Amino acid sequence: MIACDLDGTLLNADNMIGGETARLVRQIIELDIEFVFITARHHFAAEPFADDLRLDETIISLDGALTKCPHENSIIAMNPIDASLMLAVAERVAATPAVDCAFVMADRIHVSRRDMVIPGRHTHWNIDSVVTEKLADVKEPVLEMIASGTFRAINEVYAIVKPREQSSSVRTRLYESDSHGDLWYLEARSIYASKVHALSDYARLRSISMGDVIAIGDERNDVEFCEKAGYTVAVRNAVSRLKEIADYVTERACTEEGINEFLEYFLTVRRQHA
Repeated sequence: MIACDLDGTLLNADNMIGGETARLVRQIIELDIEFVFITARHHFAAEPFADDLRLDETIISLDGALTKCPHENSIIAMNPIDASLMLAVAERVAATPAVDCAFVMADRIHVSRRDMVIPGRHTHWNIDSVVTEKLADVKEPVLEMIASGTFRAINEVYAIVKPREQSSSVRTRLYESDSHGDLWYLEARSIYASKVHALSDYARLRSISMGDVIAIGDERNDVEFCEKAGYTVAVRNAVSRLKEIADYVTERACTEEGINEFLEYFLTVRRQHA
């Protein structure tokens, strides 16, 4: 099995999978080697790339919160946030006018206000947004919570989440917007929503040892699953820690489709030992 990150790794300077990259990946799949996308994107934002490759294999999305095959309703695995915490957050948001909130689900995103400002890295999502003024009415599992507002207002929501963070049931990120003045963001996911947890669980489901997995990445959120894999590949633009642990580092960056170097090398070695 090969588990490969998308942004900064498989995608090129145009945020696309290059033609040569697609050809090499398809050759690997033809050898009956599973090629899994493992990405911070929502599942629906990764599906178009699977379509480009004519790939119907598994996508691990939202940094491990959701594991699902393209264009299928059934879910292989997911790691949602505790429902009681989301209810408490929804009630606090309803009582705090200076805060907007979004609940990210497997098939949609519920927003408390249509023109809610969300972090730029989320805007590429190919996903339906549903305005839900009363988020407490949302009953489906929440994979990620995103709140935005003034620093003071966001901290009122954080006060609800913090005890769960301290008890190691959620992971949070609190930060200031780079482009929207006095706006702050709070993001929360289950502590189990990580690439390493999701990939380990999926490999176990497929009766594959993590020692037999090739992991390819570039960012800090890739380090854990790359450390646990049997063989690690880092593209030239990867963070230092990932390049330190990598068995193979490409000479070219993702913008130059550096991933092709390893894919060609892998196919050559595989054919020599066929």
